[in-house]
Amino acid sequence: MYFNKRKRAQKILKLLVVVLSLGASICFSADKTDIRVGIIDSFNPEFATTTLEPTLRYLNQKLPNYHFVAVPLNSVNPEKELKNNPVDFLISSAGTFHELSISIGIVHIATRKTILSDDPSASEGAAFVTLAKRADLIELKDLQGKVAAASQPNSFDGWLVGQHELFKNGLNPEKFFKRSVFTHFQFPDALMLLIQGEADVAILSACVLEELSQEGLIESSDFKVISQKPRDVLKCARSTDLYPGIVFAARENIPPKLMWEVTSSLISMPPTNDYEWTIASRFSKVDELFRDLQLGPYQYLKDWSPAGIFKRFKTEILLTCGLLLLLILNSLYLRRTVARRTLQVRRTLNRQIKIEKEYRDSRNRLAQMEKFGVINQMSGMLAHEVQQPLMAINNYLAGLRVYLKSKGFSDAVTEQAIGSLEHNSERIGSIVTRVRGYAKQKKGEMKSCDLTAIALSALNVLKALKFEHVEVTSDLPSEARVVGDPLELELLIINLLKNACSAVEKQPKPIVDLKIGSLDDSHWCLSVSDNGPTLDDKSFARLKTLGDSVKPEGMGIGLSIVRGIADKHGAELEFIRLPKGGICSRVVIDKEECK
Repeated sequence: MYFNKRKRAQKILKLLVVVLSLGASICFSADKTDIRVGIIDSFNPEFATTTLEPTLRYLNQKLPNYHFVAVPLNSVNPEKELKNNPVDFLISSAGTFHELSISIGIVHIATRKTILSDDPSASEGAAFVTLAKRADLIELKDLQGKVAAASQPNSFDGWLVGQHELFKNGLNPEKFFKRSVFTHFQFPDALMLLIQGEADVAILSACVLEELSQEGLIESSDFKVISQKPRDVLKCARSTDLYPGIVFAARENIPPKLMWEVTSSLISMPPTNDYEWTIASRFSKVDELFRDLQLGPYQYLKDWSPAGIFKRFKTEILLTCGLLLLLILNSLYLRRTVARRTLQVRRTLNRQIKIEKEYRDSRNRLAQMEKFGVINQMSGMLAHEVQQPLMAINNYLAGLRVYLKSKGFSDAVTEQAIGSLEHNSERIGSIVTRVRGYAKQKKGEMKSCDLTAIALSALNVLKALKFEHVEVTSDLPSEARVVGDPLELELLIINLLKNACSAVEKQPKPIVDLKIGSLDDSHWCLSVSDNGPTLDDKSFARLKTLGDSVKPEGMGIGLSIVRGIADKHGAELEFIRLPKGGICSRVVIDKEECK
């Protein structure tokens, strides 16, 4: 059998006892200063029994004034985890330590080293383990396109070191394996997948295979390590270069006395379970790993955004900017020198520029005058041509009324229809007159008028615009006196009502509501609300853009007219998204001052 089940159960029971003992020790430390030791968990399960529990127990014995407490931290985003769960000290892999030392400035205190290694800076590596019977798997390149099993994607010696070895052999780590299966634990999960044939290779920490064999949990002859390195520094089978071991680090703001006491205690701690705390002086290989794999502080190398490009080529960009700045300063100096010596030339040039500007301004004014002239002619022609048909319509309507009366066919409905036609004919004439006024840049007459009466007139016009299926409600005061142009205010209300009716056309129960109310002692508030669909941010922003429309077929002219009329009357126009869908258009206009 590959695993000794009894010894495996003993190992799990042992781990449980360690956890309970750590929890029990907390209950008897009320009179001591708690020192929080963060554990960024990307280690193998036996780390708790072989290193964590003995280390904390030794520190508590060596420094009786303090109580060292283990605080588990999530390894997915360690920087964020440390911000949410502040700790005094930290135990992590060399990779996580290097990343955090750059981002938040943690300080190295000690490094764990196995007694099987002579160098604390080269005590951890990875082994590509396959079944011994796999004769087709000899070198690293033979693993390409195979299924790999590993503990965690952020495990330093259980995954990242192996990825770096692939990179240094000219292989693409991201596309090398057909599939990667992460089991959280190297043993028994990763090895079990290997034995069951669900994985071709298991990536284990160096020396794990030997430890399992020594404990009788596996038969070493059933497995083999691919592309073994020489056993010179580390007396274990491995497939990769060696890196520093697990790091005991401190926050920068830790009191120096406490940091010295912890450091000296760790260094004086005797070897336990084949491990000891010592000092590692070289972390350059860890930095090289992160740079080559573009991880951690070098993740920006994968970023081709402007910020990423600047971070990658910061030195070159700053150097180029410095050279450009020198060139600019030199150019300014030369220009200043030339300007002092050629003042007369500059004055002549300025006069020439001034003459050209005056010429351009005159030409623009002439073009504007010509444009206004054409518009004036067109509006005059339109008014002239429309006037005769309007007069004919009015004459026909008058003749029709006389004829119907003479024949005795006149009734209330006929009179109302003829009256409505006469009213709209007169309104067309007023609009034509106003168009001519705009062309001549004449302002309409601002006079005292009733906003309620204008709103009622706009509602009557809306009835003839084929919105019969839309329920239009109104809440109007008996009178709302303002100073303005009645026709323009009516155009404003009609456009807001039309837009609202168009927005609710496809709603099951379309409703448009017109209200006029007193906002305060000096202002009226006119609002048009609808129960149309909810507009997204982009469409809602277009309501505030001049000449834009939220309707696919719209040109934005209606909203432009509304904005222009509101500005002319000194009114405030705003659009509000309603919580249940639809838009509320609000116009705040000054009340007529009482004389």
